[in-house]
Amino acid sequence: MLKSVSKFDRSLEAASAPVYPEDVEPAVQDTLGVLANIDAHYLAERERLEQWLGPSTLKERLAAELDAAHRNEREPHVKLLAELHQRWMSATMFRGTLH
Repeated sequence: MLKSVSKFDRSLEAASAPVYPEDVEPAVQDTLGVLANIDAHYLAERERLEQWLGPSTLKERLAAELDAAHRNEREPHVKLLAELHQRWMSATMFRGTLH
């Protein structure tokens, strides 16, 4: 009986230990940092545009272009974050299933 309890304890420890590719967490952190920088840049640009005293129709067009550029710049990083999340989930989903 002691052997089975010991084996159970080791299985529990393995199940609670984070198991994912070592490069995933730093890549997630880096990508989140890049996204935060992009958002901060476009927020500052948007605020500058709102303070500008130009014609409202031009401001609306420039705001739409700025929003589109913001989305386009974020898109590859959001996709990368989704891929990293998938790798992380795949690594943790199947841990402990190999014998």
